[in-house]
Amino acid sequence: MAKIKIAPNPTFDAQVMIPRVGSEALAVKFTFKYLDRLELAEFLDKQRSDGDRLLADSEGRSTLEQAKAEIEVQIEHLREIVASWDFDDELNDDSLRSLATTFSGSPDAVLKAYYEAYRQARLGN
Repeated sequence: MAKIKIAPNPTFDAQVMIPRVGSEALAVKFTFKYLDRLELAEFLDKQRSDGDRLLADSEGRSTLEQAKAEIEVQIEHLREIVASWDFDDELNDDSLRSLATTFSGSPDAVLKAYYEAYRQARLGN
């Protein structure tokens, strides 16, 4: 009888459709860091808290200042879950900033793909 381990792989892959203005979305393979149920809940709480803080701090900010603040929070969130990607660029804060600045919908697309992988696992694939 084959033995099956409970511990999951530390990473998993998913295709992310990166939206581009005036072009078709770009399919890019991302390798994500696995979070267990409690770690995922903590990550979701952090996202919610960061969103609340961005909204509360937006009073008196210019649109440019708000966009910069949102990008920095998005970089922080992506750094927590992305292990690697199939872009030619090395994965680091500068390349994450470039991704979030150039393709404004990309942080949401990455997070959507990440959560969709968990949703599929809950449904039993």
